[in-house]
Order: sequence, then C-alpha cells, then structure tokens
Amino acid sequence: MTNTPETDAAVEASGGDWSPVLRAVSQRLERERDELIAALPVGEWVSYADYQKVHNAASRLLVAINKQLPIGCFTLVSSEYYRLQNAIYGREGAK
Repeated sequence: MTNTPETDAAVEASGGDWSPVLRAVSQRLERERDELIAALPVGEWVSYADYQKVHNAASRLLVAINKQLPIGCFTLVSSEYYRLQNAIYGREGAK
C-alpha cells in the first residue's frame, strides 16, 4: 500500500483521536486521489479556467463568423466549430 502522509499528519495533529473507520476512509481517498493524479499525463491537461477561456473564445468566433457569412454557410461553419469543440474537449472521432 502507498503512504498516506496527509491523513497520518492530520491524525497525529488531532492526538490520534480518529475512529478506525474514519482513518481507513481518509487513507483510501488519499490513495485514490494520488493514483488519479499519477495517471494524468504530464503536460496534457489544463485548468478548468483555461479550458473555459478557449471554449468561450471558440463560441465567440462562431458567432462572429456566422454574422458575416451567407445563410447557406452555417452548416459548414457549424461542423468546423464542432470539430474544434471536440478537440478542446478531447473527444477524438466524435462528430
């Protein structure tokens, strides 16, 4: 099993006054969190705030383009927008 330094430190700081169930659950959650963080590819994720900025910019771009194009071009622009959105959201191959 992996170490749980945060849980261990919290238990020690409280004088060891944790129930065995609470300690076990805290240790399990800390291990799961650490495993998920370790599974993330380094440099291949962005914060939600950065992600939201890109999404909002793409949405504004679509609106601006649609205001300038003839009515029949909406489908073309829309399909390109969805490709961009899929790339942003990491949904490869989605239509």
